[in-house]
Amino acid sequence: MKKEEILEKSRKENKDEYIEKIISDSKNFGIITLTIAIIFFAVTKVINNGQPFFELPAILFAYTAGINFFSYVKLKKKEYLISSFSFIFAFICMTVLYFINW
Repeated sequence: MKKEEILEKSRKENKDEYIEKIISDSKNFGIITLTIAIIFFAVTKVINNGQPFFELPAILFAYTAGINFFSYVKLKKKEYLISSFSFIFAFICMTVLYFINW
C-alpha cells in the first residue's frame, strides 16, 4: 500500500468512529430527554388527578429494553441480555398494572 492509501483508510476509519460516537451520544441524550418527559407527565398526572400512572414507565421500560437487547445482539455481552430481560419484566409489570387500574 502506498502512504496516501494508508492515510486515506485511516481517515475513513476515524470518521466512522466519530459518527458512531455521535450516534451513541445522541441515543444517550434521547433516553435522558425521554426520562425527563415521562417524569414530568407522571408528576403532573399525580398532582392533578391523584391517579396512578403506569403507562409512562411502561414506555420508558420498553425503550430501554429495546436499546439493551439491540446492544446484546450486536455486542454479545451478557449484561445487556440480563438488563434487557429486566426491563422487559418491568414493562410487563407496568402494563399489567395499567390494565388492572384502567
